[in-house]
Amino acid sequence: MWEVNNLRLYLLFALRYLGRMQELSERVDRYTREAENRGDRWMQAAMARGMNMIWLLRDDVARARALQESAWSPPDMGFFHLQHWYALLGKGGLALYTGEPQAFSRLADGLATVERSLLMRIQVVRIEHHWLAGRLALAEGLVDETRRRIRRLRAENVTHGNVWADLLAVGLDPRPETLQATLASAEGAGSLHVAAILRYLLGERRGAVELAEQGVRNADRMGMLVVPRLA
Repeated sequence: MWEVNNLRLYLLFALRYLGRMQELSERVDRYTREAENRGDRWMQAAMARGMNMIWLLRDDVARARALQESAWSPPDMGFFHLQHWYALLGKGGLALYTGEPQAFSRLADGLATVERSLLMRIQVVRIEHHWLAGRLALAEGLVDETRRRIRRLRAENVTHGNVWADLLAVGLDPRPETLQATLASAEGAGSLHVAAILRYLLGERRGAVELAEQGVRNADRMGMLVVPRLA
């Protein structure tokens, strides 16, 4: 089952990168039910924390927080596991979505632990990590740190990483022309959710319609999760 779990996780991450949020949401629900039925605490925790944004998509902050806090964690034996990283992703996403102040500073120790861990040898982890850190830094007004994360994302030379770097740049310079340029980048990458967010921020009705179709209940908050603006 370990191999199937990991295959499913990579599929879920791919769906998120493509912005196919409706299918992502349905699969997270199904994989969670199946994990509960077979008593698979590892996969339950991966869904609860690694895919915590599904509950933010539904604007159910209470459920997102409850799952984040109650999900299983590996025993603390001095090692940093994948589940610990998922927990950090969940905490960071909640902080951005709810507008918690100084989230980068509060999570700085966790971010530093990730960077010392062997997980940073995995490109998926590196890209996710720098995007999370960049958004948290941006929301706290840490310009130099945000720019550093932009450079790290671009150095990976991966399509969705470049789009995320563009989103951080938009947060530093949220002019309409910058938003338009990033929208073109997102469309070229096939990032449906990001494109819908950018259209919404540009005031296009199409963006609001697309977000509703994707299951987004609170477009303003989702915008702050995906494209935080300089504090």
